[in-house]
Amino acid sequence: IWAVLAKIKERDTRNEALENENRWLRKEMEELRERVAVLEKQKDDNEHVEAQTNDNTMALVDVDVELADMREDIRELKAKADSVERGELVEMVKHDVLDYMRVRLFDD
Repeated sequence: IWAVLAKIKERDTRNEALENENRWLRKEMEELRERVAVLEKQKDDNEHVEAQTNDNTMALVDVDVELADMREDIRELKAKADSVERGELVEMVKHDVLDYMRVRLFDD
């Protein structure tokens, strides 16, 4: 009888240990699921940020091109303003008109 009681006690102890391990594993599994959900959300957020960054980069490239064009226009206007001050505007316009006419007449 004592041997049977010892085996029953051993079995009960083993069952209790297995139940404890099962509870721990279930808890661990739930924590891992929560972490996966957080990581998936972070991944989605990162993809959104990446797309927005690409859009912003393209917009900045466009702005940079526009600024470069504006700088060139400002340089040209400054040169024309300087030439007006020196009285050279008529010569510049005449040269531009003659150049245009030459291109239209002879380069076609």
